[in-house]
Amino acid sequence: MHLYDYFVQGCDDSILRNDTSTKKGEKGTPPYSLHGFQVVDAAKSELEDVYLGIVSCAYILVVIARKKIMVVGRPTWDVQLGQKDSLTPNATATMELPGLDSPLTKLKQKFIAKSFTEVEMVALSSSYTIGRASCWFFQDLIYNNDNDMDHQYVAKMQFAYLSIGGDVTVTVAKEAQLGASILRMHFHDYFVQGCNGPVLLDNTPTMEEENDTLPNKDSLCRFQVVNAAKFKL
Repeated sequence: MHLYDYFVQGCDDSILRNDTSTKKGEKGTPPYSLHGFQVVDAAKSELEDVYLGIVSCAYILVVIARKKIMVVGRPTWDVQLGQKDSLTPNATATMELPGLDSPLTKLKQKFIAKSFTEVEMVALSSSYTIGRASCWFFQDLIYNNDNDMDHQYVAKMQFAYLSIGGDVTVTVAKEAQLGASILRMHFHDYFVQGCNGPVLLDNTPTMEEENDTLPNKDSLCRFQVVNAAKFKL
């Protein structure tokens, strides 16, 4: 949620805006598949009882995203405060987001438009997991006979997918060597095991394209990549 809020209009809480009678907002517009709005709403309600009209929803989302990372045992970081809320919803802003099934060429176009490098693109595109993932994210990949993933790992994930009916989350072991373990609510996490694939939650049509794209190619492990990317937004 925080990643998407940053990406389209620069951390202004526009992702939280409900539709109005005359204008549709981002919240229910594809390609979003976000949950947890009630957490921000609850925090805002309590804060308004004490600090009426002072604490913005954009600021609340920043802090909640950081807290969520801490809860799952990831590092903390200093956040910049003072974010101001947008005044109106803007559904057209979602056109700036890459789709979940976008090929590598389309991903590059979207991120280049935001002045991102390929290194930053891979970091931010991988912000969908902290070691657990919904099966539907990768079912096409594990049942695609043309991919180059480790066959034993593929068989293991196929068994897990079938045993739970393919409708809930499964734990993704570290040996999967995911491209990154960056929570989708934020993108201040670190690459695991060198970011060298196989990339389970792959957004590209072929594994070869992803593996030839930095930082996978050079097995980069750095916080600085994500930190630098954030300030571009």
